[in-house]
Amino acid sequence: MHKLGFHRSHSHSSNTSNDASDVKDVNAPSTGTTFASINTAARGTKPTPSRDGLSLLYTPSLTHPGSKIDGIVCVDLGVVGQKNVEEVVVELIGVVKTRVMVSTGETVMTFYGKNEFLSQSLSIWRSSDHPSPSNEVVQYPFSFTIPSDHSLPPSHAFQSSSHQAKGSVQYHVKVTGKKAAWYKSNVRLYGPFPFLPFDDNGYGNGRREMKGVQTRVVREEMSMRKGLLFGGHAKVLVEVSLPDLPSLPRFTPIPISIHITAFSKPLPHSSSSDPSSFTFPLPPTSPSDIEFILLQKTFVNAKGNTEKRTTEFSGVGGFGKAGKALESVVRVDRGERPDVRVGEVVWIDEGGGGGKEGRWSQDVTFSSTFELCGSPSFDMGILEMHYMFELKIAFPGVGNTFKMKIDPRRVSSGISSSDLEGRVEIPPAYWDVVDPDDDHEHYDKK
Repeated sequence: MHKLGFHRSHSHSSNTSNDASDVKDVNAPSTGTTFASINTAARGTKPTPSRDGLSLLYTPSLTHPGSKIDGIVCVDLGVVGQKNVEEVVVELIGVVKTRVMVSTGETVMTFYGKNEFLSQSLSIWRSSDHPSPSNEVVQYPFSFTIPSDHSLPPSHAFQSSSHQAKGSVQYHVKVTGKKAAWYKSNVRLYGPFPFLPFDDNGYGNGRREMKGVQTRVVREEMSMRKGLLFGGHAKVLVEVSLPDLPSLPRFTPIPISIHITAFSKPLPHSSSSDPSSFTFPLPPTSPSDIEFILLQKTFVNAKGNTEKRTTEFSGVGGFGKAGKALESVVRVDRGERPDVRVGEVVWIDEGGGGGKEGRWSQDVTFSSTFELCGSPSFDMGILEMHYMFELKIAFPGVGNTFKMKIDPRRVSSGISSSDLEGRVEIPPAYWDVVDPDDDHEHYDKK
């Protein structure tokens, strides 16, 4: 192992340069989950606070399949000798962790789940290799490469509002100073960093428009009547068009079309000359009359105990009223509203060529775009997160709220290798998603 030595008198604690805000402190608390623009280039390096003679230097940049993770572990030979550290190991770790709390009467039981899907380790120092006492501080460089595996999940952090369920996908460098005495706690340092897979549609900085992409149409029809018990049934047909892709890429304007056709109840042919007889159900003509909601669905499993949580984000695409948390998963352009095209009221004959009866009909088409910016979809068994769209339109009368679900299939990262030199929006909390109880044995109990 290549090492670089310098004398202990060069204190690490004196590093108080003006660029401290660009330095990654592996012990810093999370800064929240609001999305912000973060430069994906290097954020600077600096020794972390020393623990029992060990400190970690690394560059916490956004990573992807094939990324290299480089850093240095500083070993204070005098201090580690006093603390009876036998070996220093550095690891690259990707892990999914879950926690579920179950209440039974007045008793609350907590269950934990863990799946370490990425592990690389390197022993960089052993006390047996340095039999002579020394006060030297030695730097041991290390380098890991994240596999070029497109199935690796994105960094993610979740906690239910009730705190009963928690889950995370974490990537970090871990330094362990193993002590000789079994009853002495090992020294542990963590260097978290965020990870995003490449987009499986090939969308990235050079391809941000959906021109030429075929669309798929999801249709649903609902019968309704204005009176609770009497009168003929009217009907509403809704067709939602989205890009026909395996997944919807983030940071890309996604076009959506909502075509609504309303049909009156069957009317006698004598009504065919009087459009004013068409009073129900009239299609909505304002985007505020339509709710288009993004549902974020999370599944957490810990030792067979499961929790399912659905978080709603209203106001997608400028429809309805935007919820307070919408901008955490969907970019919102306050200045744009969906385009609206209102069709003419037309008479449709029914009952064959005789035309004894028919229906009035009118269609309205809304066109808009939206950009997703939440975490990509993933499924790691004990922790799963995916999305669903829900469309709601309230018509007069009891039970006349039209509802339909639209499956986006998946949400993909929306990044390519060219994006990594620019700016990509990721949650600041992803830089620090390492639990302090990472090595507690409850994660490994069967």
